[in-house]
Amino acid sequence: MFIADPIHLIVEDLASRIKRSVAVDDAALNYIAHSTHRFSDEDQIRLQSITERQLPEPILSYITSMNLASIHEPLVIPATHQHGFDNDRLLVPIRSSHELVGVLWTTHHPSFSEEDKQACQQAARRLAPLLQPSADSSNSVIVERHLHNLVSDDPTIRNATAEVLTSHGLLRSDNSIVVIAAGRPEAIELDQQDHTELRLAWLQPTKRFYPHLLTAHGPAYAFGLLEVNDDFSMADLSHPLESIRRYLVSRLSNASEDIRLGVGTVRCLDEVHVSYSEAVSALGMGAKLDDGIIFWDEHPLEALLALISSAEISKSRMPTVLRDTISNISSDVVDTVANYLDLAGSVSCVAREQHLHRATVYYRINQFEQATGLNLRSGRDRLLVHLGLHLRGRMAP
Repeated sequence: MFIADPIHLIVEDLASRIKRSVAVDDAALNYIAHSTHRFSDEDQIRLQSITERQLPEPILSYITSMNLASIHEPLVIPATHQHGFDNDRLLVPIRSSHELVGVLWTTHHPSFSEEDKQACQQAARRLAPLLQPSADSSNSVIVERHLHNLVSDDPTIRNATAEVLTSHGLLRSDNSIVVIAAGRPEAIELDQQDHTELRLAWLQPTKRFYPHLLTAHGPAYAFGLLEVNDDFSMADLSHPLESIRRYLVSRLSNASEDIRLGVGTVRCLDEVHVSYSEAVSALGMGAKLDDGIIFWDEHPLEALLALISSAEISKSRMPTVLRDTISNISSDVVDTVANYLDLAGSVSCVAREQHLHRATVYYRINQFEQATGLNLRSGRDRLLVHLGLHLRGRMAP
């Protein structure tokens, strides 16, 4: 859940008042939020819908057959006692300008009072403006949720979300998109104060991109989807992004100099999740590159290393020569070999950069080769060592 998410707060407040589990779906019955209180009224269908983010078939067909778009008053949905649907539900329509924008669910029982019912209707009225995506509310909570769905790993969720955003005029299917992420390279989860500050500091300077930027906020960073035209160039972003970073640094008090911007590549709407992954990956490159703004495509080596290490390779599964042998070699020797490989095998450049005699450089290379059994004049061995050394520190224990 997002910190201080108003939808979540309304749901939790209602659950506390009526002492029942509460959930909210959009108009297509896609999951949005649920209460965390436990009232011993859960059945299998509730747990499954939370996990899968949608009512499973055939329960979904059972509910949609009731013509939800025409429902204006709370409606009791009888349990089918099949497929885990064991408790009756009260469905409360959430409407905005006569349009169904969502539904509120709670378990129903004969003891359900008129006061409880009124509390549900009041909650639905409070939820209505939060569930209505429109070009005039491009940074609303519901739009943030759509953006997170748009960069999901699940293609079904991404496709459905793209249709919603384009149908409401928030994105155009024929425009390309570049994702920009703002945060710290370590991706440390922010506390509530930092999260609020980042949200405010991010939104203010990015208003210059309105109406072509949609923004959202995760637990450790903010990100925006910027629509661009065919004649767009990444160079066009350099100056405004530098201004945005300066603004962020001026607003954030704790370790503000660590705030960086990561920029993905330009992608079509169907591939915006790729640009998002690139932007977040670029943030992670920030500490090593010591740069405030990192364009993913401008650092192909770091980008490739990030892709390789994203597979969560553990050190225990690394080849023995990289895992154990090199770790037992003097750090001075390993650093010299790493420098030698970075400088394309130029001994004179290594000697100059490390303030060593050329003979010392040769001696350390020889020590390394004897300890590992590798030959640094072999292209394959050099690739193995170079890649292995660059992946150090990126591996899981």
